Amino acid sequence: MVCLTFIAREAALLPLHAELTRWHSGRLRLFCYENQYSPGWHWLSIHDHRATKALAVRELCEQLSVPLTNLTVFGDERNDIPCSRSPAEPWPWLTLTRSSSRSRTS
Repeated sequence: MVCLTFIAREAALLPLHAELTRWHSGRLRLFCYENQYSPGWHWLSIHDHRATKALAVRELCEQLSVPLTNLTVFGDERNDIPCSRSPAEPWPWLTLTRSSSRSRTS
């Protein structure tokens, strides 16, 4: 699994976000959000649509024989939200501590 993260001002990242969405929609997961610890700076995280924290958590739990109901997951940005969702069963144990209202995902 590979993830690329670009850090810049929002105006510099939005054109890249738009082009990647246009050319690779459905194949990439994109998260563009303001860094809550450095206001004014934005992060654009790009990864394969199959490379998610949610999948990694599921894989680890399966390999270690740990039931998902025994976990508590914390996140601080929008890229942590997929951990709270599953087509088979909801994961109500995710706590998103803060999320930028201006975040973009695709």
